[in-house]
Amino acid sequence: MTSNAHSPENIIHNYCNRLPSDVSKLTSLLENILSESNRQTVLIDKLHGELHRMSGAALCMGYPFLGQELGKIEMSLEQLKHSRSSSVPEELIQIARKLESIARLITHIRPLNSILLRTTTANAVQAFDRSIARSETYRSVLTEQRVLFADDDQGTRLLMKDILFDIQCAGAQVVSNGAELLKAAQDFSPTLIITDWSMAPVDGMELLTLIRAGQTSVPQDTGIIFLTSRNSVSHVQKAIGAGVNHFLVKPFTRKLVERAIYHVAIRPSQPQSARAHASDL
Repeated sequence: MTSNAHSPENIIHNYCNRLPSDVSKLTSLLENILSESNRQTVLIDKLHGELHRMSGAALCMGYPFLGQELGKIEMSLEQLKHSRSSSVPEELIQIARKLESIARLITHIRPLNSILLRTTTANAVQAFDRSIARSETYRSVLTEQRVLFADDDQGTRLLMKDILFDIQCAGAQVVSNGAELLKAAQDFSPTLIITDWSMAPVDGMELLTLIRAGQTSVPQDTGIIFLTSRNSVSHVQKAIGAGVNHFLVKPFTRKLVERAIYHVAIRPSQPQSARAHASDL
């Protein structure tokens, strides 16, 4: 393991150490939902937000199966939120059983099993050789970019910050939601924004809409990339219609981040160019 506290190895190691506690919090939230009927709606929203954060984090840390399973529970809860079913307790019990399965699964979530680390190690030499050929072309663009990144998971923020510094962006700052991004943008003056789709307060779609409408300090034509685990046609079309430039699907890699920033940076005033990149989903 490297000595850099924010290296991918250390970030993933810390993620694995935190995971049992995070899963326990999910279970506690679900127990509170079942026992506190007067706060059920608020607690369901909170549980839904935590499931979204943890699903995205698992994908980014290199544990796709865990991310997908958490995502399935998130979708079940989202359907429950919009349901008028009278069998809410029964549906919550089904979700509780799924969380029990997740709790058993986390014993296998160790740094050694991270696809991100295995891929990074296996492809290190090849990636370095390929990067030499394109380094000058990319560097001339990337070193001019000031990237502001928003995501509600700390580990994901650290991973992205490490990548942004590694690819030598002129500036990189990370925040936890859209509201913080808008505040930070006043002093940071980003040339490009990468944001998670679902956050509170101010999610990615709200942020995109506000910027494109000229209702923020961020120039309307600033390049905007969505980091997302959502890949349905309806979600993609909605984002394209609102003016997003590009999509990064979790889990992201250094190569994908570098390529996304480069392509958006060379045509930042053409939000419709997102159509060319929708196939990445």
